[in-house]
Amino acid sequence: MVSWRFMAFQYSASSRPLDDWQLGLETDSFTVFADVIGRLAVLPRHQWKRPDFDLLHGDRYHGMGEMRFKADRKVHRVFGWFGPGRAPFRFTLLHACLKQRSDLADEYEDARKRRDFIISHGEEYLYVFALQRRPPEKLNG
Repeated sequence: MVSWRFMAFQYSASSRPLDDWQLGLETDSFTVFADVIGRLAVLPRHQWKRPDFDLLHGDRYHGMGEMRFKADRKVHRVFGWFGPGRAPFRFTLLHACLKQRSDLADEYEDARKRRDFIISHGEEYLYVFALQRRPPEKLNG
């Protein structure tokens, strides 16, 4: 059985944009994201297809793709890369956003710059990504 390892970009151990993003998701959005990543985690790469995933096009985005999902009346994108190196079954999450317009060129570029940074500076800018929920808010009274 296939089992993907998801990595994520970090500026430092205390600055992890993908963790910040997932902790800010509303409950339904988090649940749908967890379902998408769970489905992809057990599929061979050639079965990563729409609606959950699509490759990015263009030479500058080689090896990159986006997880796609809709929840809480919002369209979400999580950009990533099949890398670094040739480790089998490793996908690195680079950038996440809401799809608020049809042109995502800036978001593609943010993800590409993070990928290129990892390539040039090394894997110390990666960590093993794990799904996590923020603690529920306590009610006063």
